[in-house]
Amino acid sequence: MTKTNKTTSMAELSWLPKKTFELTFTIPWSKVKTQYDLSLKKLAEQVTVKGFRKGKAPVKLVEKQLEPKYVYEEVLKQLLPDYFSQAVKDHGLRPIVAPKVEILKSGKDQDWTFKATACEMPEVKVDGFEKVVKAANATSKIWTPGSETAPQPDQAGDKTKNDPQTAQTKQNQKLSQVFKTLLEAIKIELPDVS
Repeated sequence: MTKTNKTTSMAELSWLPKKTFELTFTIPWSKVKTQYDLSLKKLAEQVTVKGFRKGKAPVKLVEKQLEPKYVYEEVLKQLLPDYFSQAVKDHGLRPIVAPKVEILKSGKDQDWTFKATACEMPEVKVDGFEKVVKAANATSKIWTPGSETAPQPDQAGDKTKNDPQTAQTKQNQKLSQVFKTLLEAIKIELPDVS
């Protein structure tokens, strides 16, 4: 991967609903032109031009043979990740998906402007989770008609009381009830970015 000079981000951050954000940033034409020349030189090493061995044709001939769009795609592959990463770092963002990038302005001899849309981890809301857990624990201790087994009073000679397997089973049932109740109470707004 060809690297140019260190990027400096002057990205503008906009927040959208559901922890989605947009970064609008500009790449100066001087950086685009420098990367264009580097990308063209690298592509020239891989292109065969009639009358020359592969990779030995002059860059100007290779440039005439290649579609400008193809060269600019290579330029963007090199520049966009650096600029996006710098903008994310500058704003202290933690994206969880690759950005959706839109070109706002581009052209020869002018700065290029892009908008990158991504999102952070959604918020998980469980209002009053302590109450939810206590209620789940309470219901696991209550026997209702039709349930599998009725609670048995402790007996002095009960051998299952100290049985680790029975204790583990009871613990698993209790945790299962707590998780089920929490899942019903959790509210998550998933971002629309895909």
